[in-house]
Amino acid sequence: MEHGGSSKRATPPADPIHFADGDVVLRSADGHDFSVHSVILREASPLFRDMFQLTRTSGGSGGNAPILMIETTSVLDHILRWLYPIYTAPAINEITHALDLLRAVERLQIETHSIKECFNAYIIAHPHPLRAWALATRFGYMEARKDAVRRCLATNEDFIDDIPTEMALVNAKVYIKLMRIKKTAIDLAADVIKSDMWDCPHPNNPKPAPRGPYKKRKAKANHASVIGKAWRSEYLERVCITNPFEAALTSDLMVEMYVSVHGRDCCRENLRTQGYEKMNLLRSKLAHVLTSAAHAELTGDTFPLPTSAAPHAG
Repeated sequence: MEHGGSSKRATPPADPIHFADGDVVLRSADGHDFSVHSVILREASPLFRDMFQLTRTSGGSGGNAPILMIETTSVLDHILRWLYPIYTAPAINEITHALDLLRAVERLQIETHSIKECFNAYIIAHPHPLRAWALATRFGYMEARKDAVRRCLATNEDFIDDIPTEMALVNAKVYIKLMRIKKTAIDLAADVIKSDMWDCPHPNNPKPAPRGPYKKRKAKANHASVIGKAWRSEYLERVCITNPFEAALTSDLMVEMYVSVHGRDCCRENLRTQGYEKMNLLRSKLAHVLTSAAHAELTGDTFPLPTSAAPHAG
């Protein structure tokens, strides 16, 4: 994968695309000629379609006079390999090359489904969620943008010391909106965990109350109550310092650990009888919050949604 700060450009291909029977020549910014078929370009781009239509209606022959392009050889070759079904486009290994391709596809108005799929897949696979969000937002790849928003919301990173240069591609107001949605979503998710976390319903002190002075009996009963709820309080302390969307936080293994270390026998029994089911419901509610937040970032809808829109226990 590429490194965020790299300015390295893709190396020109050793064997660029060339067809002997091509009826149009594209000349790259660095002087390489691509002899290709106008029918392929017309089908892929309304820009080329209008260009060739204008040439035909104006009566100009043009012959094979090259069309001067501002794209480099590596960018044009990559795009043409996308357009021709007999070729396979090389992998995108540098962020600078990805940006050159995105800008070229936008300028040339390339509208093929395969290119959109490639860019969506590339952005979704990018390890830095904020850079992925910036690219998807700027160039209009909605599937990748929704995935990037979910990843931005679900990470503990604030990116203050790791803001990618690609953030310059998007309006600051859009980024501020994303951060506000993240804060609201995290607060809402933490509240969901705190209010829906199951607790041990068994008596705090199932053993007969010991005989003795009232103050001593009350002190022992209170001590039993603290023990009975210790696992829950310890767990919620962890919730307060962790992004509530992190999958490990609400995993069965995590809760099992807290119940095992800080709970009592009745807590462990309750985990087996109903705790797992309630944790599944809790994870469903958190997923709903995350999905709603990502949808609101894309559409501008109200967030959080009304309580009536939240999932209910079945």
